Amino acid sequence: MKLRSVLRAVQLWFLLAFTPASLIISAQSSGVVTNWQQLLSLSEQAARAGAEVRLTGTVLYFDPEWNLLFVYVDGTGVYFAPPKKSDRANYGDLVELTGQTAWSGSGSTVSLNEMRIIGKGKLPQAWKVPLQTMLKGGAASQWVEVQGLVRTMEDVGRLRFYIMLGTNRVPMFVLNHSRRGLDSLFGAKILV
Repeated sequence: MKLRSVLRAVQLWFLLAFTPASLIISAQSSGVVTNWQQLLSLSEQAARAGAEVRLTGTVLYFDPEWNLLFVYVDGTGVYFAPPKKSDRANYGDLVELTGQTAWSGSGSTVSLNEMRIIGKGKLPQAWKVPLQTMLKGGAASQWVEVQGLVRTMEDVGRLRFYIMLGTNRVPMFVLNHSRRGLDSLFGAKILV
């Protein structure tokens, strides 16, 4: 029994002694943040250190002109300030996001350097959220489904229309739209 323990210790020593240090360090901890939970669990000091981040997710909404990027990452919708270097992604694209960790004052976040399209992603099931939950921020950055009556529509570089949800007027935006046929939506009950 004691001999086996000694032999295992010698085998482990040989393995460690003849394995490149870079492989050992990589196996222990790459130091790269690769999922959203890792990012959220960073201390302020660790987030400020600017660790490398490499996340994969599905684009929910991307509007570089209005500085808006929402990506479904590891089971949740997340807002990012779009990076200066990025592919022209559309909703549903699977993207790789790279950057560094940062501290926002309320928690760890990512300062993105690049967004690259790597395929087609899978859009999440839309949340059916009560309006009051949405108004309190309970569904911020999430992929949600709402139903309401269209009241007004206008072109502000993208289609903006307001729908009535109960007594609340809620704006909706559509990129890359064709106005043709949309006038018939006025007064219609829609599911978005």
